[in-house]
Amino acid sequence: GRQGDALRRANQYRIHLREELGLDPSAEFVSLERDVALGAVHLAAPPAVSVAEREGSVPTAVVLEPPPLHPRSIALPPSGVRLIGRDDDLSNVIELCEQFPLVTLIGPGGVGKTQLALRVASEFVLRTGTPAEVVELARIRDEAAVVAAIATQLDVQAQQGRSVTESMLELLAHRPVLLVLDNCEHVLDAMAVFAERLLNACPQVRVLATSREPLGLPTETVYQVPSLAMAAEAADEGDQAASPAVTLFLQRARAANRDFVADEGTIRTVRELCRRLDGVPLAIELAAARTRSLSPQEIVERLGDRFALLTGSSRVSDPRHRSLRDLVDWSYQLLDPSAQQLFCRLSVFAGSFDLDAAEQVCGYGRIARASVASVLAALVDKSMVQATGGARTTYRLLETLRDYGATLVQAEGPELLERHTDWIVAICGRAEVGLYGADERIWLDLLDALFDDLRVTVLRAVDANDLATALRIVVSAREHAFRRLRYELIGWAETVLACEGAETQPLAAAAWGIVAYGRFVRGEFNGAIELGERSRELAIRRGTDTLGLAERALANAWVFRRDAARAQVAFEDMMAGAAASGVPARIAHACYMRSLSQTNAGDATAGMEYAQRAKQAATRCANPTALAQAAYAVGLWSAGTEPTRAMEELERSETLSREVGNLWLELFARTETLWLRAFRGEPLAALAGFAEVIAAWHRAGDWANQWLSLRHVLGICHLLG
Repeated sequence: GRQGDALRRANQYRIHLREELGLDPSAEFVSLERDVALGAVHLAAPPAVSVAEREGSVPTAVVLEPPPLHPRSIALPPSGVRLIGRDDDLSNVIELCEQFPLVTLIGPGGVGKTQLALRVASEFVLRTGTPAEVVELARIRDEAAVVAAIATQLDVQAQQGRSVTESMLELLAHRPVLLVLDNCEHVLDAMAVFAERLLNACPQVRVLATSREPLGLPTETVYQVPSLAMAAEAADEGDQAASPAVTLFLQRARAANRDFVADEGTIRTVRELCRRLDGVPLAIELAAARTRSLSPQEIVERLGDRFALLTGSSRVSDPRHRSLRDLVDWSYQLLDPSAQQLFCRLSVFAGSFDLDAAEQVCGYGRIARASVASVLAALVDKSMVQATGGARTTYRLLETLRDYGATLVQAEGPELLERHTDWIVAICGRAEVGLYGADERIWLDLLDALFDDLRVTVLRAVDANDLATALRIVVSAREHAFRRLRYELIGWAETVLACEGAETQPLAAAAWGIVAYGRFVRGEFNGAIELGERSRELAIRRGTDTLGLAERALANAWVFRRDAARAQVAFEDMMAGAAASGVPARIAHACYMRSLSQTNAGDATAGMEYAQRAKQAATRCANPTALAQAAYAVGLWSAGTEPTRAMEELERSETLSREVGNLWLELFARTETLWLRAFRGEPLAALAGFAEVIAAWHRAGDWANQWLSLRHVLGICHLLG
């Protein structure tokens, strides 16, 4: 007769099976649990009767309390079992349920809305004493049957002369209760009508709904359930393992495979796996179950076919959760035809995008450009697209949803890919100019956001042997890659140049200059010199331009080789090319590099002259990187005679670089400010600062600058004895 205790114990047993053994409950257990929840006759305790009846004074009447409401087949989880990574969400939603009559948890499929709602209900009961009832709606297919289904699951019968709804409202009119309505997305219209009527007639009722989109009522408070968080890529092993997404995977993997061991390398692989799965708990759990037969690295390598890989047990009661494909299919089938088509088209974006991008790339044919905004908003409401607010709202598809859409978008034909390529090429062309102007930060951030799209477009162009397009993107985005330490772009240039016929392209010389600079960064000075000369010879032979890239690589390499004469030639060529371009930011960069070389060679007068010329050119274009370079040149020139001024200028260079997001120049300037700080009585603080600089160069693979930093560290250690 202890129905509530029985259901709680049943849920504990389910958790034990899943987390400790990796098993699903048997059919017999599921049947028994359902009978307990329904109050089946063969399990019922004898009804309580009055003392008078037992003594015979009331021969026919049985005195019973009004029957409690019982969920049909879902038990509330015991409050002691912690939901991984949901402490803040749990606290926030409980607080909302106490304040507002209708709270809706929204989010993509598998993100954990149901588990969070059940835990909220359990804690809400303990905190307030208000009973909670759970109604599962996933299996309801007909909106007309929604109210009847809720009544059936709450064991409410239509009273004589009243409808089912009226009977239910009368029963709940004066009862405090938290009503959990789980999985409302496919019956939204009927659910919204019912919820509005319920809340108007039953002031003590609180409703907690879960759905992939809001109910759309004025009284509704919407809470977006986020994916599980992950530690930053650079975090140490302990922080990685403690992050919620990784913790969930490790817990489920150990339940599935008792021999599973997670060392430092495994944890970093698991973090990448969780990132690729967007931190969605159900996807992580399906992947963890695969550790019975595959390592995390093998799972990551096979995520290209994630829908075939991540399948669960066919005995799972909710068919939507049997596989990753079932999960996404459920959401996709709820979309109208226009939303389905736009969703599939949006899968062409590898990263984030804004409304302008969606309109330009996806607004054609059956989806008019003018209608993209409204259909996109509907996809956001249905949790099929994620939106991030700001000065301009940006959107993205979770990787799993993007892969799903990509499998369906092939019917669109080549037009979609052509429009996406044209969009990327146009943005890169504008960014190439913008990176030399006052709005540099805007363009750096934009290309950061589009970096995945740049990669996809370059590789797609290579596959199509469209080398002109691939080189246009690589060369246009080069400064972004250098300033944000995205040296992957150098590899793209190598890939394109390895194609037959690449050297006939007008931008080939500049691309070889990019590769030459990459060799310098990696400390391969012979390779940098060889490829730099190849770039210059190709430009002369074909009458094209290196854009100063070959000269940059050559000058740096010859400086490291301590060949001042050849470095001088490269610097002069760089100055001539910059002057011929007429671009103030290129002139400022050439003068800055020439100033550093002259100052380091001991020619203070020439160093000062070029530093002042760099400052004048930078002032003309107001480009933050050019201004930071000029300040660096002035600071380095001043270090020997005016240490206070030198520190001010170098700190200004570091600040300007940080504000605009030029990570390369920020680290380069910090190397000098730390060096000066060490000789101004703060050697230990300087060493602590160098630890961060060295770690950053290491992550980027920039060995040339790493060696410069280590040389400074060695000098400070020598100073300390």
